[in-house]
Amino acid sequence: MVMNQYNVSADQARRIINVLGAGSKEGAGEIPYLTVGFEKAGTTASLAGLSIETLAATLETLAPRFSSPEIAGRGLRGMLMRLQVGADDTNPTINGFATAIENLGKKMLTPQEKLEMFGLENINVANTLITNVQELKHYEKALTGTNVALQQAAINTDNNNAKLAQARNQLNVMSIELGEKLAPALTISTSSLAYFVKFLTVIIDFIGRNKVVILTLIYSLTAYAVAVKTASLYHGILNKLKGMSNLPMLELEIQTTDRLLNGILWTLGPYLDEKGAIMDRPWLFELAESYNEIVSMLPAHWKLEHHQFLHYD
Repeated sequence: MVMNQYNVSADQARRIINVLGAGSKEGAGEIPYLTVGFEKAGTTASLAGLSIETLAATLETLAPRFSSPEIAGRGLRGMLMRLQVGADDTNPTINGFATAIENLGKKMLTPQEKLEMFGLENINVANTLITNVQELKHYEKALTGTNVALQQAAINTDNNNAKLAQARNQLNVMSIELGEKLAPALTISTSSLAYFVKFLTVIIDFIGRNKVVILTLIYSLTAYAVAVKTASLYHGILNKLKGMSNLPMLELEIQTTDRLLNGILWTLGPYLDEKGAIMDRPWLFELAESYNEIVSMLPAHWKLEHHQFLHYD
């Protein structure tokens, strides 16, 4: 959705993911809030010269004051349109958004003048940004050049490794407790107990030594299932288009395919710039191959040129 609003290519997916991740971490607006805000105001913000980082910072400034991202997004869109046709010193296309807001605040407009300038639907958003322009600048700085998404992925990996170590230790403790509880009942056959404990030890050792292979197999099967589902969905869309003359339905199918491809990109985004990251992970490789296969079959009249072939080594 963000790539569509700003008409950027797939190589910007990592930047967008980091901006949204940093925004949800720094401010009150979670990623779904920001996504809806971009949907409502993204195109107008792009034309007004607002960067992806600036628009995300603006939405984070509005989030604590507007619980509905639809209202915040529509109000911001209306405000930007009014500013672009106004004076040069408050035009974000000329001076940048934060500077334009600061200049607007210096004018000390009366409530009546603000109402005439922005209209009833947009005045609350305008007042909020004028009052909290320093907060906007803080978010803008925090969201620029961030790697929050990659850092969070690393944290999640460390947490998973810690949980795996805890699980292994707990399993060892449980095996000891199991042996202690079974010992009284197996005093007649101590050799049987020894063989049983040995069997458990071998199983635990096998899982510990081959956990990577086992997890890879599981992930590969999962990725294969996702790839099959992806291809099935795409072919289903093509079958529906045969003989279809209803333009609203055609638009729905295009949006469905676009969202599917965007979802794959969001999954692959943190790994695209890391050499060998996708090739070393079979489940990511399957998703990337599915993405390229779907892109190769996109009809030209669907106008989804922002989806290009992914290159990975």
